[in-house]
Order: sequence, then C-alpha cells, then structure tokens
Amino acid sequence: MQILVMVFHFPPISGGGVVVITDIVNKLAELGNDVTVITPNLDWDGEQYNPKINSKITVIRTETPSKSRIKVAARRCQANMKKQAIEIGKQEKFDFIFTIFHPFHLVPKAAVETAKELQIPSIVKVDDAIYERTTGIKSIQRKIEKVINSKTLRTATKILVSNNDTSEIIINEYGVLSEKIAIIPNGVDLSLFNASSQKNPKKVVFTGAMYHHRGLDILLDAIPKIITRIPDAKFVLLGSGNELEKLKNIVLAKKLENSVEFKGWVKREKIPENISDAAIGIGPLRLTDVTSRALPIKVLEYMATSLPLIAQKGTLPNDVLVNDKNGYFIDGAEDLAEKIQGGEINFERCIATPDMMAVVGRLGNVLGPKGLMPNPKLGTVTNELKKAISDAKLGQVEIKNDKDGNVGLSLGKKSFSDDKVINNFKAVLDVLEREKGNQTIKGDLIKSAFLTSTMGVSYRLKLPKNI
Repeated sequence: MQILVMVFHFPPISGGGVVVITDIVNKLAELGNDVTVITPNLDWDGEQYNPKINSKITVIRTETPSKSRIKVAARRCQANMKKQAIEIGKQEKFDFIFTIFHPFHLVPKAAVETAKELQIPSIVKVDDAIYERTTGIKSIQRKIEKVINSKTLRTATKILVSNNDTSEIIINEYGVLSEKIAIIPNGVDLSLFNASSQKNPKKVVFTGAMYHHRGLDILLDAIPKIITRIPDAKFVLLGSGNELEKLKNIVLAKKLENSVEFKGWVKREKIPENISDAAIGIGPLRLTDVTSRALPIKVLEYMATSLPLIAQKGTLPNDVLVNDKNGYFIDGAEDLAEKIQGGEINFERCIATPDMMAVVGRLGNVLGPKGLMPNPKLGTVTNELKKAISDAKLGQVEIKNDKDGNVGLSLGKKSFSDDKVINNFKAVLDVLEREKGNQTIKGDLIKSAFLTSTMGVSYRLKLPKNI
C-alpha cells in the first residue's frame, strides 16, 4: 500500500509523541508498505532524537514560515504542507492519509482536507492532547481551536484512540459519531523495555520533559517527609525542560542533594537500563487540562519494566492505572472537589493556583453563593501561595463595592466576641475617615450603614455625625 503520513512532530524533534509516530511509521514500513512522511522543516534546538528510520520511508520536509518559532510554525505550516501533499498525491496515488491529532496546530486539518481533495480515506490518531474545557486567559483561542478541531475530527474517515476516556471526550465534546472511533491502545517496544528481577527497593524514577504540568515540584516538596522514614531513598530524574533549573534550585534550598539525582537528557536506548531497577515510577502529578486523562509513553514504559506507578487521581485514563494493583493514585484536588460538591465545606477562605482553576471552576455553583470562589483580583488565585495564606491568617478582609457607592465587607465571624466585632467596625470607620481627609471630601462620606449576619436580617446602625 501507498501511505501518506502528515505530522508536525518528527525526528530530530524529541518527546513521547515523536516516539509514538516514529514507531508507527517504522512498523508500517516493516509490513511492506511504502510510506511517505511530510513534516515541517524546523530549526530544532532542543534535545535530538535520532532513531533508525526504515529505508522504505521517504521523509519530505516542507519549508514553513517562522520555522525557528515552534508555536508560530505550528499554525502556519499547514498551508504549505497541504499544497505539497496534494501535488505529490496526484502523482503517487496514495491509498490513505494518516495523521496525529494535536489541538495546538492545524496539520490534522490539512491532512483531512488533503484526503478529501484526493478522494481517499483519512485516519486521525488521537492520543491524550484533548482539551475538555476552555478556561483561562486563552479561552477565546481555545474555543476557536475547538471549532476547527471538531470539524476536522467529524470530517475524518476513521479516528484511532488509545483508551475509553478519550473516546468519550471525542463523542461528547466534539460531536463525533461513535462508529467512526476505534480503540487501539498504544504499545511499547518490549525488545527495549522488559521486566527486571533486580530491583532497588529505595529507588524512584521519573523520565520525560520537565514542565510545570508534570508537578515535579510537588514531588520535591514530599521528599523531606519521605527521607525521615527512609533516609537512603533515592529519586532519579531523567530529562530536561524549562523547569529544570527551578527544580535544581529547590533541591539546593531543601538540601536534598544526597537524595535527588538529575541525570539530564538520556538517549532513548539508554532509558531501560536507567529505570528497570527502580521500585516506583512517577507519572504526571499536577492535574491540568494537559494532564487530564493523559497517557504519556513513560507510563507504558514503567509498566513494561514492572514498575508500580504513582500519579494524581484524574491524570490518567480510568482503565490504565488500577489503584493498589499496578500503582497508586494520590488523592488530591479531584477528591477534594468531589467532597466540596457534596456540601463538605470546612474552610473560610479558598485559595487556588492558576493551574488548579480547571478543577475549582467546576465548583462555582457551590463556592460562588458562599463568597468563597477564588478571584485573581482579590489575590486568591495566585502562584504566591505563601503570601496569600499569610495574608488570610492575618485577617485580610475582602471589600466589595458597586457603581452606586455601596461598600460591603465582613466584620467578623460567629466565634468573635462583641468587643472584636466592635473594634473591627471602628477600624473600618478610621480607614474611611482617613480616606476622606486624603481626598478632601466635603460633607458626609457615609450616608447609612447596616449590619447583618449571613443570610440574616439587617439592622440599620446609628452613626456619629460628620462621617
């Protein structure tokens, strides 16, 4: 068969997704197919991945604008790739087009449109880079991408997914017919990765890119507690990324140099020997749009080497990690969210980091009416957790005002004595009086004041004159 493959990521670009597509095209060629790969010609300055490419594979690199800027190139290259693919397709008579879906670029769109133009089937493989929600500062961009991606997936002849969770998302969020979808789990090269009987019971490993969503800072925060029980525990981290220097600084600050080893980027063929003797493998820890129900290739490699896996609940497909059987879930944000949705609210202030708002956002109907929803304007959505918690403990008060000049604030809680409530009220009056002086405001600053309990009756207060 003649097969055309259109992908954005291809060697020497590195990463788990590149490993997957390389393994696929090599296997297609091994089965006797003639494979042509069209991919952008990019100036890749990251870690190089140079696997052996089957001789039956022809790689064509399309020139693209802004090739040194990956994110820009990702969106601009599709027009050139489509044009070149159509020209080649009219000569080679391909049997079908294969592509890898990714929400950040338009190569799958180009592949599906090319197949339609050439009147041949298109097959789209969707792994884990699916965004269920459109939250955050890029919500408009995400919504536009979702419209484009929905059309791409609905137009494709066949869609391949690696797990049931992804299949459900495509059906429910993208409007794809279930009969178009086939579940084919990702695999791992067992000639490289296999179980080892020689295990170091105190060695924990991580492999892959060190980005914020991996949550390795969470792991580093936990290590001091671990080594109090297991002093000679060893944490070996393989890979690099934009968080590497930050993580090294955390290790130095916490004095964990004897417990944590950064091995840097390791060639793929060397990964098995670095992980096979470990006792535990670390998966994605921080629950974000990127990690939600994701299935990184590292997870399969851990399993192939008989490593139990530790991951945060919600970050892996439900049919991959079975708690207390082939690994362990950390019960974090998802469990807490479920408890809050069930009415369990035993806190007076809710503070969240920006990356957690995907989870917290689902609690708006519970937290909002109680005035507990985190808000960046109030400093309760922040990465500076230490400061936010300190301010909250010191009695930081949230003041709300409207266009009519009404000001609302909390003076106390049920546990406060009468004296504390009165003192807080006096403090508010003092602040307003100073503000009046600073602004040289004439006349009464406060027209009226009312005191009320939560969901209770309000009482008008008698105020001194000249306030």
